[in-house]
Amino acid sequence: TGLDSSFFLAVGNHDDNWGSNWYPDPCDGGICDLIDPHLFVNHDFDHGDPCSLDESQSGHSSDWYYSFEYENSHFIVLRINYDYYDFFTANNKPQDYCKDSPRTEQLYDECWNLYQYDWLVNDLEIASNNPDIENIFLFMHAPVYTSSENHAPPPASADVADLCDEYGVKALFNGHNHAYERTVPIKGGQEDSGGTVYITVGPAGAKTDTINPNPLTAASYRDFTTYGDQEGMSGYMYITVSDDGTISGERRGIGDVVQDSFVIGESESSSESTVHVATNGNDNTGDGGINNPYETIQKGADELNTEKNHLIIHEGTYYLTEAINFYEKPGTVDKPYII
Repeated sequence: TGLDSSFFLAVGNHDDNWGSNWYPDPCDGGICDLIDPHLFVNHDFDHGDPCSLDESQSGHSSDWYYSFEYENSHFIVLRINYDYYDFFTANNKPQDYCKDSPRTEQLYDECWNLYQYDWLVNDLEIASNNPDIENIFLFMHAPVYTSSENHAPPPASADVADLCDEYGVKALFNGHNHAYERTVPIKGGQEDSGGTVYITVGPAGAKTDTINPNPLTAASYRDFTTYGDQEGMSGYMYITVSDDGTISGERRGIGDVVQDSFVIGESESSSESTVHVATNGNDNTGDGGINNPYETIQKGADELNTEKNHLIIHEGTYYLTEAINFYEKPGTVDKPYII
């Protein structure tokens, strides 16, 4: 069976800036000229008419969060779309007032983003207890994990990450930063094969932002092009959920060139098979794990064997006095950043 809409939007930071021809647009158009929120927003419109172009009467875009299901997957779209978004913000109230206080209409009036948080927790609870749902995917504009120099994660990102951990969200997709970056599976702020994969899918054609990969970065645009290469950067994600439950993804560039491919649930850098090297590591006290890497590439190469057959060299400056010896070493070298 099909869905009620041909596409589903996540509101961005430019989509709700009232005035100055941002919203309504220069032709006095609103978001409901494009798509009817009543088709898929599955909660009350608490903040007014989402289609009104009168700012004093409009609920745009506070209520643009929703969820839907298709086959064995549950999809959640959040309205977290700017750098300072906080679920628990309130004027002149102590820290944790919004999060810990008993829920009342007055509290929701004082804590204007609390509606979405409580709705999200309830929605995740229902989805995770539904025996027909095998996958939960989450979408929002702002990032949860990113190594970009442009937009850092907003305050709400920590709460979203906690909920992803608790309810087993398979993947979270975001924009905001105009770059491509995919993390390893993350749980509790660390790599975990049972964690959530966070994917920034930002370069659809706009000016690009830089990414500086860190140990939680599995792939980024720097693996296939350079900063400022608009044609090389532009692209989109293609995700497939197979009948056998396999979740695979491809980052496709112009001309459908596959620039990154992965399978969610298969860690490319699992602790059982991977040796990590980073400039902040130590050859004497390190063990080659992502949290305790070796310092030199040669040490990482020396530790490769039939079980540890995958070497990740994290980005940094490595000073080489002689050629690195990989003689008779198995496996492959991933992310050979030697700068």
